[in-house]
Amino acid sequence: MPSYSCIGTPPYGATWCPNDTTGLTSDTHWQEVNTCTDTRKCEYTMPPTGPVCGNGTIETGETCDDGNTINNDGCNSVCAIENTCNPQSAKTYPATATTWPGPLCINGATPNPATVNFPQQGSGVSWDCVLNNITKNCHASRLSDNSNGNVNSNVNINDDDTKGRIIETRP
Repeated sequence: MPSYSCIGTPPYGATWCPNDTTGLTSDTHWQEVNTCTDTRKCEYTMPPTGPVCGNGTIETGETCDDGNTINNDGCNSVCAIENTCNPQSAKTYPATATTWPGPLCINGATPNPATVNFPQQGSGVSWDCVLNNITKNCHASRLSDNSNGNVNSNVNINDDDTKGRIIETRP
C-alpha cells in the first residue's frame, strides 16, 4: 500500500486541522482554511491578526462587541455602536409640542428615562437608549421657533454617537 503525505509546511503559528494527515489517498498540498472541513485533507488555520468582531471582547478599533455580527441589535456587524436614538432626520414639529411624536429609541432599544419632554426654545434634553447592555447617550437641543408656529428642525446624531441636535431651519 502506498504512503501519501501533505506536501510542504504550514506557516509558523498555524494549527493543523484534526485528522488531516491520516487516511490520505494521494499526496496533497497544505491549504489554509477559515474553518476545518471533514472532506479535504492537509488543511490548517491561522490565528486572527487583529481585532475579531463578534468574539465578545472589545478590542482596538471596536466601540462594542456583543458576541455576534448581527446588525440592528445595538452593535453592528463591524462592532460599531448602532444608532438607536430617534428622531434621526429632518422633521417639522409644532412649536407647542411637549413630547416627541414618535419613539425616543429605535431598533428595539429601551429609552431611559421612559419619557422625555420636547425641549423648550433655547434648551436641550438628554436620554439613553439601552439595547443588549449597550447604552447610547442621546441629546437634542432646540434653538428657536420660526414665525409660522412650527419648529422646522434637523436632528443629527453626531459621528461620535453621543449627541444630537435640533437645528431650526427657516423657510
